[in-house]
Amino acid sequence: DVDSTGLKSSAKREEELKEYGVKRLLLPLAGTKTEKDVSDYFMLGNSHEDLIKLFLDYLETLYSETMSALKSCEVDFNNPPPIAQMIVSVNDVPLGTQGNLLCITGGEGTGKSNYVAALIAGAIRPTGTDVDALGVTLHENGRNKAVLFYDTEQSEVQLYKNISNLLRRCGREAMPEWFKAYCLTGMSRKERLLSIIQSLDKYHYQYGGVHLVVIDGIADLIKCANDEAESIAVVEELYRLAGIYKTCIVTVLHFIPNGLKLRGHLGS
Repeated sequence: DVDSTGLKSSAKREEELKEYGVKRLLLPLAGTKTEKDVSDYFMLGNSHEDLIKLFLDYLETLYSETMSALKSCEVDFNNPPPIAQMIVSVNDVPLGTQGNLLCITGGEGTGKSNYVAALIAGAIRPTGTDVDALGVTLHENGRNKAVLFYDTEQSEVQLYKNISNLLRRCGREAMPEWFKAYCLTGMSRKERLLSIIQSLDKYHYQYGGVHLVVIDGIADLIKCANDEAESIAVVEELYRLAGIYKTCIVTVLHFIPNGLKLRGHLGS
């Protein structure tokens, strides 16, 4: 009922049952003796469809923030999304595409860093040249977009040696301006992720896009690889960044010591 007594009663019940998510829907009636309940609503000529529309309008208001957020995620079949460009592939089979993550795994001393160096060499090779990227093909970076390398494990001395080796592999004598490499071992774990996020944004605008991002040591961006919440959060954040900047983010993750399983919740 939408008369004075009915409104007070329904408001009281809604408050009492709010922990269960109970809501009330008010009928568009005057609240008089002839216009106060659902039977009067139908007596006035309203139909089942009118009641459903009233309910849907209420849901639209109730879920307005969620529906607004979902609108940008809705698939428009008449407006197909652009096909994601392959960044890393083997025999034309995509391994890493724009908007996605590529995870390189292996035990200690299995050559993960050398494999990463080969990927970077392929990404920064001079236009029109080929490079031995250990069987992997890297899409040519003809527009000189940024290539970013963040190392959270090795010393600055070792990182310098690795960069020298990958430059020789791709036939360059010096680092191109748009190739940036950082040794993040001196930063806290929280600072590392923040520095990656902010520098990625800067170089995206500075160089007209980001071709490839490599993070050698994703586990060193969080406090504990066995923390499920932290692990999910960092993976979701990297996926978000890959999507926003239309790039492929390559990460490196170790197996557990003396095992063939990836580390913790982060690995799963």
